[in-house]
Amino acid sequence: MELSRLLFKTNVKEILCLLNQEGELYFSEISDRLFIQHGSLSRLLKLLYDAKLIDKRKDEEDERILPKMYYSITPLGVRILEVYEVLNSIENEMKRKNKRKNSKEPQPNNKNKNSNNNINITNSKNENVENNLTFQ
Repeated sequence: MELSRLLFKTNVKEILCLLNQEGELYFSEISDRLFIQHGSLSRLLKLLYDAKLIDKRKDEEDERILPKMYYSITPLGVRILEVYEVLNSIENEMKRKNKRKNSKEPQPNNKNKNSNNNINITNSKNENVENNLTFQ
């Protein structure tokens, strides 16, 4: 999968941020903290691992049938978090510019209660009748 497509998948940023903040976590800890279903998380972790954004290690001392798998962020994963920060900064700058632009646009003045408008109306005999109407 292309890295650019992976970065915008749901929960990818959250997984990388969590691993960056907490260090090494096992599968269930990630699932519980981010409220991600196991199947979805398993697929995302595989994609992140294949892209070398995270590492994984099996707990060799765990004698269960399915030993705990631990995940941690790689240096490349940390760099990807910087990309998210740059994108966030650009989005915030764009929002500020749009907000300033919108506040500089002249607003319609609806406060004038006595605006006169001439309207041409055709009566039933197709004769033009000009009315001077006042809107409030």
